[in-house]
Amino acid sequence: LDPTKGFAKYTLTKRLPAVIERVMHEQAVTGEQETSALRQLEGEIPDAALRRPVEVSEDDGQCVAADAKCFNGEWARWTDARKGPWTEALPLISTEMYLYRRLLDCTGYFRRGDACLADPYEGQKAESLKEGLASGAFKEAVADHVAALDDPPVFKAMVGAKLHRFIQTDLWGNQGDLALSPMHLENAGAAASVSRADKEEHLLQDESQGAIDLLLASKNKAPPRVDIVLDNSGIELLCDLLLADFLLSHKFASSVHLHAKGEPLFISDAMPKDIASHIAALEASQDAGERRLAANLRAHVGGG
Repeated sequence: LDPTKGFAKYTLTKRLPAVIERVMHEQAVTGEQETSALRQLEGEIPDAALRRPVEVSEDDGQCVAADAKCFNGEWARWTDARKGPWTEALPLISTEMYLYRRLLDCTGYFRRGDACLADPYEGQKAESLKEGLASGAFKEAVADHVAALDDPPVFKAMVGAKLHRFIQTDLWGNQGDLALSPMHLENAGAAASVSRADKEEHLLQDESQGAIDLLLASKNKAPPRVDIVLDNSGIELLCDLLLADFLLSHKFASSVHLHAKGEPLFISDAMPKDIASHIAALEASQDAGERRLAANLRAHVGGG
């Protein structure tokens, strides 16, 4: 990508500075030291020379010695290989990761003190969760799930279609990635357009039928462990939780393991604390179906 034009230029001149501006706008960090560091970081984009992120130690945040050594070593290797400004730090995805890593340094995420492990995107995640719960598409999916629980004969007759429906719902929940729209003070309405059949034509590769065949073949015999690698909180994590309950409630899986992120790198990254907050929000919902989903999830967690 040419950093002087197109999406690369837009990212360097608009998207990445907007990430910093929004954190400051929402007062996610309030200390003078943190705000000054964020202003300095914003001023570096796109022409200043890259600098190494602050090293973390096993005493910082949640790092253990082996993780800290790898963490520091990889960032040192990446930065030292790029002596020029941000515009020369391609590929672009690496440049974005560098910005988000430096932002955590600025907010004191890895530093002992009041800001240690404080998620600078907490406000944005709360907004995204609220919008996800209000999404008509999500409520429709939950109602469909509850109906299947309450009417086993009908579900049995449509089991393949139901599996496809909830896998697709989970897939399209990824549209709630807040890193895609950091300039908006609202979540760009991503949750409102989750799971529509006409989007299947946009898939480059669809292997869902293979997964469905595997799950159907093992149902009530030797159901497998299912692992879900989490990406974003908000509508996507809600859809992840919905799929997990669907698989467990109908014995398509012996267990479901959710793999969360270790730190909030890309704004809406789903962390263990976000799983807890999303289940709590479902419990507090005015929607009976969402409360039932929460109760099921609590039972699954309690049962291991």
